[in-house]
Amino acid sequence: PGQKTRYFWTRQSGLDNPHLPSGYYDGMRASMSKREWKVLVEGRILKPQTLVYPEFSRETHSIPWRYDPTLPYHIGYDAGDSNPYVCWVQEHPTLGLVVYDEIAVSMPVGRLHDEIVRRCKLMGRDPEILAGDRAVPAELTWAQRQFPRTFVIKLRTKQEQQISGGIERVRARLDPFDAAPTLWLADHLFRDPPAKGLVRS
Repeated sequence: PGQKTRYFWTRQSGLDNPHLPSGYYDGMRASMSKREWKVLVEGRILKPQTLVYPEFSRETHSIPWRYDPTLPYHIGYDAGDSNPYVCWVQEHPTLGLVVYDEIAVSMPVGRLHDEIVRRCKLMGRDPEILAGDRAVPAELTWAQRQFPRTFVIKLRTKQEQQISGGIERVRARLDPFDAAPTLWLADHLFRDPPAKGLVRS
C-alpha cells in the first residue's frame, strides 16, 4: 500500500523455451497455417481479420479441374436451417483436395436431395465419404439411406464442430507454414459462380 507498481507487457516466443526438446515444433509446423504459427508459437498479437480467409486468392488457389473418374470424390454437407451448403471434393495424391462443384442456394429439402442425387449420378458412383454435422439428424439419416456404400462422418461432439478449429484446419491447407497449398477450387467455379458459396460468401 502506498507504493507505485509498474506493470509491463512482454512477448515470449515458444521457440525460446529452453525446456523443450530439439525438434519439438517440427511436427506442429507441418500442420499449422502461417497465421496460426505466428500466434501460437511466436506469440504475436495480430489484428482481427475482417475476412475469414484473407489468405485465399483466385490466382493462388484456383486450378483447371473437372471431375476425374480415376480419383475418389467426397461430399461436404451442411443442411442448415434455410441456407444449405453442399460441396463435391476430389482427393488428389499430390495436390490435396480440390472443390469442383457446389450448391449454395436455398431450396426445399426435397429438391435439394434430388439435386444431390442427380449430380452424384453424373459421377457414375456414390461418394466415398460424406461429412455432415449433427444439427439436423434427419439429413444424415437420409444420406446413409441414399448412399449405403458411403462412409458418413458425423461431427458428434462440440469439439469436433468448433468453428474456430475448423477455420484453422482450412487455413492450414490454404496457407501452410512451409509447404504448397493443399486446398484448391476448380477455376470454372469462378467463371460462373453461384449467388453465394465458397467463391461468393
